[in-house]
Amino acid sequence: MLSRMRPEEQIPHLNAYLERMNGLIGWMLRPRWDELGATTSGFMPVNLDVTPMRRLADSSLFLAAVAFAHSEVSGQINVYRMDPKDRPLSINEDRYFADLALGNRTQLPVWIIEASTSLNPDLSGFLGENVPLFKMEPDPDHHWLLVVPASVWAAWDSRVRSTIGTRLIGAP
Repeated sequence: MLSRMRPEEQIPHLNAYLERMNGLIGWMLRPRWDELGATTSGFMPVNLDVTPMRRLADSSLFLAAVAFAHSEVSGQINVYRMDPKDRPLSINEDRYFADLALGNRTQLPVWIIEASTSLNPDLSGFLGENVPLFKMEPDPDHHWLLVVPASVWAAWDSRVRSTIGTRLIGAP
């Protein structure tokens, strides 16, 4: 059963450890990740309201977000936003790694020990019901952009794009 408790309340030690050591920014419910329909064949538009990055969607600087799968065990969400201080390359691409198999990672027992916690049914259940998202380091070739990539805009239909109107710098 999916709990309404926040991850820091359910798994406080492992949550704090992953934040500190691995750049964890939050958790998504597994069904919400599955609803994104992320595949290895292309981008899917993302409603950030169902992610830990929901506050970005409220910003006037938000442009777009897309998800895709690397494999059956990992995926990624890319968020595109304006950052005027980075002119002329004022569009930033922030990348978040989705670990769809954290509960099966060979490092997990070490992390559990280092986090001063234990692998018990509650932790196993939590890891099966939630997807951790980790902020990735900026890629110098992709973080600072002049325009949002055409492949991202192709994932957004005209109805989605019209909801954010004139902020779509570089939209086709």
